[in-house]
Amino acid sequence: MKQINFEFTSIMTTLNMNKGEIFRSVRKTEAIHPIIFLNDIDNDFFRGGMLTSSGHFSDNVMMDPRHFKTHNLTGEKYELQFKDTHLVRVSLLKKREWAPFRKVGELTDEGIFFVEKCFETAKLVSWEEYIN
Repeated sequence: MKQINFEFTSIMTTLNMNKGEIFRSVRKTEAIHPIIFLNDIDNDFFRGGMLTSSGHFSDNVMMDPRHFKTHNLTGEKYELQFKDTHLVRVSLLKKREWAPFRKVGELTDEGIFFVEKCFETAKLVSWEEYIN
């Protein structure tokens, strides 16, 4: 019997994203920061959060190491680990056209709760609306 070896890649479309998973767009021209997937909106957009290492802005709130899973189900260490990680406290419309995405991390249940709590009263906006 011939054995076939292949390398698994974590490139994904938005169709197989789950709440709390953290992605980077393979196309970095539009989405340069890590994206937390929260839920689908429609065929063009999904709701997400943005992670950054910058704490210099009033909308950025420090996260906690307990908010992040360190390894996936097979024991591989996630690329994105807590390291002075901040959540931009704005619920963002993210574009599906930024796909494909690469999974780089995942929030714990506590992390998902934290993000949802931060977004409780947040208006859903595009990045362009937020920065203007």
